[in-house]
Amino acid sequence: MKLELYNALGSTVGSVDVADGVFDVKWNADLVHQVLRAYTNNARRPVAHTKDRGAVQGGGKKPWKQKGTGRARAGSSRSPIWKGGGVTHGPLKEKNYHVALPKKMARKAIAMALSQKLREQELKVVDVMEFSDSKTKSTAHTLKPFANLEKAHQLLIVIPQHHESLRRSIHNLKAANWVLANDLNAKKIITYKNVVILKDSLPIVEKYYTVA
Repeated sequence: MKLELYNALGSTVGSVDVADGVFDVKWNADLVHQVLRAYTNNARRPVAHTKDRGAVQGGGKKPWKQKGTGRARAGSSRSPIWKGGGVTHGPLKEKNYHVALPKKMARKAIAMALSQKLREQELKVVDVMEFSDSKTKSTAHTLKPFANLEKAHQLLIVIPQHHESLRRSIHNLKAANWVLANDLNAKKIITYKNVVILKDSLPIVEKYYTVA
């Protein structure tokens, strides 16, 4: 299939051939949901942690003798029913939230997300973009034709290789972000309203994310 090719000013300058297996894939909401859930769970780092009776310091001495006091039996002052005791069934930092994510499923979700962006006219292929310096103001001016930079998460730029000037200049822009063509994921694509793919990134995108 063919897509319109844009210049840095947002004007059409021609067309470019792209793979149907990346930009014309039918949307499957259930599959994409599973992939997004896996991304979210696998990024989760449990920090809440409680101590059970064995982890609370002290309590080694029996509070009183077993019989003859008229009180209930007690073996430790760190029992969960005592003040200062351990916690029963509390959250533990050792809990594993990992969800297995097959590579084929992740790759297909990326192709679906790109295809959906294209159908919604929120994806453009741009011939060349110049990021000559590390100034945020200059980068914002360059990106202005492709998104409303007044709001957050408006533009994702797919670049073929690491660009230090772009990394530095885009750091302070809440509206825009960049990603390497070989490091795409469905969550990033869906998070940002508009996606710009540099023409030189297309061969890499098609190499890694084409589905049958």
